[in-house]
Amino acid sequence: MTDIGLTWHSNQERDIRRLTYSQLQAYKAGLWYEFSRNFGESYFAVMKDPRLSSLLPIWRMIFRDQGVWAAAVLVYRPLAEVESSFQRAFTRYAYKALEVWLRYTLDAELFSRRLPRSIIRYHAAMADWRCVPQKVAIDTGIEFHTAIKDRTHILETIPRRELRHFDQPRSSPADEGPLYSLAARLEALMGAAAEGQLDIAAMDAIRTEFNELVKLGSGEASNEPGRQHPVFLNQQTRD
Repeated sequence: MTDIGLTWHSNQERDIRRLTYSQLQAYKAGLWYEFSRNFGESYFAVMKDPRLSSLLPIWRMIFRDQGVWAAAVLVYRPLAEVESSFQRAFTRYAYKALEVWLRYTLDAELFSRRLPRSIIRYHAAMADWRCVPQKVAIDTGIEFHTAIKDRTHILETIPRRELRHFDQPRSSPADEGPLYSLAARLEALMGAAAEGQLDIAAMDAIRTEFNELVKLGSGEASNEPGRQHPVFLNQQTRD
C-alpha cells in the first residue's frame, strides 16, 4: 500500500499499476512463497483478511500464473455493525469508518468479478450456518469435504448471538450526507446480490460517485484523527 502511495485506511482507489514492474514481481514472488509455505501441502486452503479485497488483483495474477483455482466468498455485513466494530478496534481512525467501509466493499465486489464467487449475508450465517456451505457450493462449484458433517456438533455449540456483539440499528443514512446516501444504496445492492440479483451497472455508478467525492475532497480525507474534508460532512455537523 505504501508503494502505491496509500495506507490501509485511504479512501482513494487502489491501483496496482502504480507499482513498478520490479516491485510487482517482487511482491508476487514473496506472496507466493508465503502461500506455498503455509498451504503447499493442502488440497483446499482458505484465506481471510478484509484488506485482501484491495490486494486481490495481485493474488489473481499469482493464482493464474501458478495454476491455482480460486473462488471468492464475500461476507456482507451492514455498515452500522462495521462502524461500531471499527470504532472499537481502530479508535484513532474511527472517523474514517464510513469511507473505509465504502472503499473495501466496492473493491471486494469489483476485484472478485472474474472469480467464481458467492455473496453471503452475515445475518443469514448467524441465523443458520448450514445455509452458508450450501450456498457457497452452488454459487462457486466448491465441493466441501464430507467431514463437515462430523463437525456439526462443534458448530452447534458456537454462541452465535455473542458474535453479533455489534448488532445495532442506525438512523436513516439518507439524512446524514452524500456518503451515507451512497452507503445506503450499496447496502441495498449487496443485499440483493446475496439473493442472486446483482446489478453491475448500479455498482459501477456508486463507485463512480464515490470516486468523484474523493476527488472533490482533494483525493484523501485528512489523516489527522477528528478531522475530515468538508465535502464528507453533513450540514448538521458543519453547523
